Amino acid sequence: MKKDKKKQIKTEAENQTVTKHFRCTPEESRLIDEKAKEEHKTLSRYLRDAALTRNQLKIPQKAQDVLEDLRANELKIGTNINQAVRLCNTKGYVTRADYVELRGFLIKLMTQRRDIIHILEDMGGW
Repeated sequence: MKKDKKKQIKTEAENQTVTKHFRCTPEESRLIDEKAKEEHKTLSRYLRDAALTRNQLKIPQKAQDVLEDLRANELKIGTNINQAVRLCNTKGYVTRADYVELRGFLIKLMTQRRDIIHILEDMGGW
C-alpha cells in the first residue's frame, strides 16, 4: 500500500511540468507565503488549490461546528429511538422519561437546523 502511495505521489510530481509566473507586491508575496504556511501546504499546492477551488462554497467554521453537533445528535437520537422501540416492543409502552429525552433531542435538532439555515442565509445566496 505504501508503494502505491509513493508511486502516485511520484507520478503526480512527474506530471507537474508546467511553470506559471505572476507578479505581486512584496506584501502580497509575504501574505501568500503566510497563508500557505498556515495551511501546511507548499506554495505550489496552496496556489493551485486557491485557483482551482476559488468558486466553491466555503463553509464558515461556525457552520461546520453546528453541522458536527447536528451529526452527533442525530446519531444519539437514532440510538435512543431504537432503544425506545425495542422497549415498546418488549413491554408494550415507552416510559415518560424516554419520551421527554427523545423530545429534548428532537427540539435540539430542530434548533441546530434553524441555526444552520441562518448561517447560510447570512452568507448570501440562500
